[in-house]
Amino acid sequence: MAIKVKANTTLASRAMTGLGNAKHQIAKASTGRTWIVYLDSNHLTGDMLIAYSDDGGATWTEETVVASARCAAENNDGGLSLMIDSSDVPIIIYNYDPAAGSDEVRYVDRSGGSWNAPETVITANHSNTVGVIDSLDNIHIIYDSETFQYITGSTGSWSGGEQITATSITHADLAVNSSNEPVMVYRISSSQTGLMIRTGGAWTAYDSDIVNTSDSDGGTQYPMLCIDSVDDYHVCWNGDNLAGSLCVFYRKKASGTWAAQQTIVSSLNDNYLSMLALDSSDNAYIIYQFERLTGQSEAVSYRKVTTGTTMGDVTVLDSSILQPNGESSLLTALYHRYPSSGILSPSVCPAVALLLENGTQADIYYEANVAAGELVGLIAIVETRIHYFDAFGQERYIQGTAV
Repeated sequence: MAIKVKANTTLASRAMTGLGNAKHQIAKASTGRTWIVYLDSNHLTGDMLIAYSDDGGATWTEETVVASARCAAENNDGGLSLMIDSSDVPIIIYNYDPAAGSDEVRYVDRSGGSWNAPETVITANHSNTVGVIDSLDNIHIIYDSETFQYITGSTGSWSGGEQITATSITHADLAVNSSNEPVMVYRISSSQTGLMIRTGGAWTAYDSDIVNTSDSDGGTQYPMLCIDSVDDYHVCWNGDNLAGSLCVFYRKKASGTWAAQQTIVSSLNDNYLSMLALDSSDNAYIIYQFERLTGQSEAVSYRKVTTGTTMGDVTVLDSSILQPNGESSLLTALYHRYPSSGILSPSVCPAVALLLENGTQADIYYEANVAAGELVGLIAIVETRIHYFDAFGQERYIQGTAV
């Protein structure tokens, strides 16, 4: 069974799912509080907002993080990463695009129970920013500034920019391993996707190409990376198979060896960002849509992969979601290794935030599987229809299969 609940109060930007880096816009604290960060419908000139839920997603409260944030987090800009530290403080790293002058990577947190003034991490013209946090609360950031750069630190103390590659990178994702080392997956070329790791204070190439060309011929885009409890790597990306069909691929590297490449779905009508999450048993969930068209309702589906090679059947998470004016509905999926509150049990994984068209912009919906016995409220059966009312008396959408 799945729940589907509107999270935003203020109309949200429809363009946050645009091309570029992986999205990290949902996080979960050890208290169970779930956070989703987004921009309002004024995009760059509007406010940065966040919604949180303390009851498993049944109800949401919205807050303003930064008014008139000038956050460039649309299309190729990437640049909106939410994380939680070990004290359950939400932290956001984002692109700041001033009306005049140079861009900045900025940091803002909610320490003390309210959102504080943003601080500058670095001043540089940039895009494609991704940030993650490690087990020691150090933050790791990658961004593109004609060369691809890396910064680490925490509030009030940041390293200078460190070059990772001498060339620009348009699609990348970042994760940390159990040694708190950052690992980056990135698009090397139209037919190559690689991994780099920062160990011993320097970035080194770990895998020059993880794409198996025996069943794909290029067009690789939008790689995503998750590192599991034993430091195995899980990667998904979009690309073409040998017949030229658009596909979503997945591959796992366990104990230093890549498992067979899995085709999660083929014959996509649009090569667009998919999402990746892991559960507490280190199973992978790859979430996707077939296409994005103005006024088009489209299912959001996922496949679960166990042991790196055993692929489950297609599971529909949302049978029909109206895509926001030609943009994908796929915003972000919940998974962060640190803190471990971001790792869900298999019974409730995956949990995602999706965009649904509302006029010219979008609403944000939280959708997640719900394990048996976890719904709090009242279920009423009227003739052949099932109605679910939550603990607050609100009727909620539920989706499942009668048995």
